[in-house]
Amino acid sequence: MGQFKPHLKYLLIDENAYSDAELASLTNLVAAVFRFEQAQSPATMEGLISLLIDWLADRPDLRRMFSLWIRATLMRKPNYGIFTPSRRFTGDKSHVGR
Repeated sequence: MGQFKPHLKYLLIDENAYSDAELASLTNLVAAVFRFEQAQSPATMEGLISLLIDWLADRPDLRRMFSLWIRATLMRKPNYGIFTPSRRFTGDKSHVGR
């Protein structure tokens, strides 16, 4: 059986090992994902969404993907089932002209 066992190297990243302050000092999407997963309030989430809006201004494809991920994440959190990303974040313009 040993011949069928994969021999891969990997890096385990424990997102809970980082404090919010440590993650906030980093300007990257992985840190934002970790912060979003650890967020304790809708206000914190709204702040993170504002950061993502700025960071992804020129990347509508990533904005859309993050919007879907955020929505799925919030649906798993019973306290935030109603909170969803704003249309400004998702780039949804279906409300224009109505």
